[in-house]
Amino acid sequence: MIYYTSDLHFGCQNKFEGRNLDTDKSIIRNWNNRVTNGDTVYILGDIGKEGKNEENEYLCQCLSVLKGRKVLIQGNHDKLQDLRIRQQFSETYSYKEVVDVAGKKTYKVVLCHYPIMFWNGQHRGNIHLYGHLHCTDEEKVFQKQLENVNNFFREEGTKGRKDCPEAKAYNVGCMNWNYFPITLKEILERRDHDISK
Repeated sequence: MIYYTSDLHFGCQNKFEGRNLDTDKSIIRNWNNRVTNGDTVYILGDIGKEGKNEENEYLCQCLSVLKGRKVLIQGNHDKLQDLRIRQQFSETYSYKEVVDVAGKKTYKVVLCHYPIMFWNGQHRGNIHLYGHLHCTDEEKVFQKQLENVNNFFREEGTKGRKDCPEAKAYNVGCMNWNYFPITLKEILERRDHDISK
């Protein structure tokens, strides 16, 4: 099974999302209740607070108890200067394209920490998963602009074809999914997901 998540931010505390160290415990519990050691989880960046030795040790403790094969798509907070942290991941990338199955259909999935307005194969059915934006106004702006792009390509004659699939991009930030890693099938079933609701 393949899962996706983003913006775990282990060791971070903030007021705007109500994050504290209990949130870290929820993420670990939810993860390990779903994921088996035979599964792969793509983490789309911002794993947690790094820097001081005690912060790095705490981050390693959190990551080391998570089940499954962990692949990191690096985010803006991921420094990975400590070998102990780097070793928690089987692979690390800044950008990656993977193949996944939802239902009986196979999809190419474009993974990046940051939302991309135009990605490889977006009008051929390739799906873009990202993080970074949390539940901010920037997320609403990005989704509105994506809607504008889809409306533009939907107009007859724009690309000389009428069968251009709608471009789909989804924020997999853990805070948007009750702190659970999620499957592509779950993402697509919640295709009308709107974090403003």
